[in-house]
Amino acid sequence: MVFGGLTRWNFMEVWHARAPSKVKFFTYLMLQERTLTRDVLARRGIPCQLQCEMCRQGQQETGLHLMYTCTYADQVWRTIEGKRGIKMRQGSTSIQETWSQSWNIVRSQGLLSKSEWVVRKMAVLWGIWRQRNEQIFRGKSLPSNILAERVWEEGELWLKCCGEGKK
Repeated sequence: MVFGGLTRWNFMEVWHARAPSKVKFFTYLMLQERTLTRDVLARRGIPCQLQCEMCRQGQQETGLHLMYTCTYADQVWRTIEGKRGIKMRQGSTSIQETWSQSWNIVRSQGLLSKSEWVVRKMAVLWGIWRQRNEQIFRGKSLPSNILAERVWEEGELWLKCCGEGKK
């Protein structure tokens, strides 16, 4: 189905995920590229430096960059993928395409159910977003390997608290 030239996307997997409501809402906004990344702030007329604070390599902070192509985010994903043996991402031109393509890869590996994958993916996105805000607003940075461990553990807690999850 197409609406206004854009493919309509089914967000039910986000809304039904075993995660806190604020994370579901954040993920919903991120998948629509409506979180307040620096490119969105600039489009809304709010003056700000467009450079990504996480990698500081002159790249513009967009949702796709911040969550996937930023060197910091890339290190987080690589740590998780290396330790867990699960490829959790696939690069693309939009966050929605990256989300969909990465599920296709995970499904082909047969290591996670879709519901667990959604929670794990949301935990990583949420963790990167929180770390970005800690760095911008409090000047606190965390090594990517530490963040990777924390987001995996946080996803584990979400799955256990909701009565679902693999070990």
